[in-house]
Amino acid sequence: MEGNHTVLRDGRMADGHRLRGASGFGRIGRAGVVLVLVACSGKESARSSECPWSSGYPEAVASGGASFQFARDGCRLGVSVVEFAGGDGSFVETWSFEPPLAIADDVLATTGEASGTYLRTIVSGGSTREETGGFSAVLTREPVVASGGLFEQWATAVIEARGTDPSQGSPAGATGSPDTSLRGSNDLVWLTQADAPEVPSIVLGFDTPVVPYALRVWEAAIPGFIRRAEALDPATGEWRTLWEGHDRTAYVPGYLAMEAALLPRPTERIRLTVEPIAGSAHGVDAVKLVGAAGWRYHVTAEVRIDGAEVPLSLRVLVDTFDGSVGVPDGARVGS
Repeated sequence: MEGNHTVLRDGRMADGHRLRGASGFGRIGRAGVVLVLVACSGKESARSSECPWSSGYPEAVASGGASFQFARDGCRLGVSVVEFAGGDGSFVETWSFEPPLAIADDVLATTGEASGTYLRTIVSGGSTREETGGFSAVLTREPVVASGGLFEQWATAVIEARGTDPSQGSPAGATGSPDTSLRGSNDLVWLTQADAPEVPSIVLGFDTPVVPYALRVWEAAIPGFIRRAEALDPATGEWRTLWEGHDRTAYVPGYLAMEAALLPRPTERIRLTVEPIAGSAHGVDAVKLVGAAGWRYHVTAEVRIDGAEVPLSLRVLVDTFDGSVGVPDGARVGS
């Protein structure tokens, strides 16, 4: 325990939950172009005012008999050219993508769909052959490593509370570690008003801004009432949904465990919205936020080449936290 938070190591939280996707790159497919990319979002202080990596990435990198060229468009970074060369230089195969395969943007590794055209050039024995066609890609992102390690912390402040029972309980009861085992009401929990005229919600503050990974909400009174958890994006002022669903907490004391959708930036404010049961009061005893200063990602891009004679597979390591690019496994042509 360090202050109000606990540092977690080896990809495992204090309750034994392991960080998702913590093993390896996964398997390279046999058809099309498959890129496996690693990216990391980090503390805002580690970034420039314009882009997180505006001065970090090289224009090209080579590994394993292949070289890669990168192109930038504003804060977007993409793979524009992949080139293979024989040991004596008599054979050179080049794949060019237009637009470049975008792998990182201003805050996170890129996800989504992409399409464009490719140009494949083969120089061998003094002759040159070219072919062109279209490509389509689907990019997905999976967090695998937390920059600086995961740590957990309890809420320390109440920013706002709505729908509070005016006669009992206190919003401050939602801060700190769990301190009640009662099913009924007391001043150690935040209690909602039964049949409140507005939807009850509470905004909690935490000492250390983190990119959320998970939330734990300890419940009191009548359980099973959390409808939504959101985080405040400090850059835009917008509330971003971390979790939304059906709270299946059946007993008190007990807690709702939520695996949070990752945000592009660290936050220190969490909002919980209640879905009240008619005629019932609900209580929050404590809220634990699990997160990290930043994240490293596996970004997998599956690219389909139209009319290609053989598939192309390559792996690229991208880190938007320190602006590094690597190609640990090079690239290969063929199944």
